[in-house]
Amino acid sequence: MADGVEFSHQTVEHGGSATDPGVPTKEGYTFTGWDAGFSNITGDLTVTALFEINKYTVIFMADGVEFNRQTVEHGDAATDPGVTTKEGHASPAGTRISRT
Repeated sequence: MADGVEFSHQTVEHGGSATDPGVPTKEGYTFTGWDAGFSNITGDLTVTALFEINKYTVIFMADGVEFNRQTVEHGDAATDPGVTTKEGHASPAGTRISRT
């Protein structure tokens, strides 16, 4: 199972092993493995994919100088860091986003 949906269905002989079905995908998440092994199968078995939400670093810059850094999860928004001030300037010059 991957995100509640059957990803692969296999019939295996008693004591046999299922074949690794590959890597499932889920937008905004990284696959981290399966919740159970699939060797030495002796009965019905549901193996569920495990995912970790992606996290991103948001860096607020003003005139090439970082003035705020935040880590946000996929789909979330960074918190407004407020206004940085510099003589003759009223707001940040820009934002750079990179994946961590």
